[in-house]
Amino acid sequence: MRKFKVQYLQSFYEMLQNIESYMVDHGRSDASIDRYRSTVFDTCESFATFPNRGTGQGALMAGLRTWNIEGETILAYAVDDSASTVTFAGITYGGQNWTEIFSMHQSGSWPAHH
Repeated sequence: MRKFKVQYLQSFYEMLQNIESYMVDHGRSDASIDRYRSTVFDTCESFATFPNRGTGQGALMAGLRTWNIEGETILAYAVDDSASTVTFAGITYGGQNWTEIFSMHQSGSWPAHH
């Protein structure tokens, strides 16, 4: 079975940091935030073996796919079959308007990995 490389754009890390700050501000414990972060990265890393799951969001951005974690977190990513990569570009939490957020990051095509 072919394994894909999982990678993250800076925008993903920035959005995750904002979510963690929100959790701190709303009284979530450090242990709870650590569990959340672990769940997020464990889920992302699982895409190495089955990358093309989720829902295509091509109308919003070419190549964009989304995956929902536990009904409160949306991961945004793209799969490059020819390069065997899965690139996570964004994450939203708790009812954020993810279509609006990802539209603001749109540059006409999927952002390049740095």
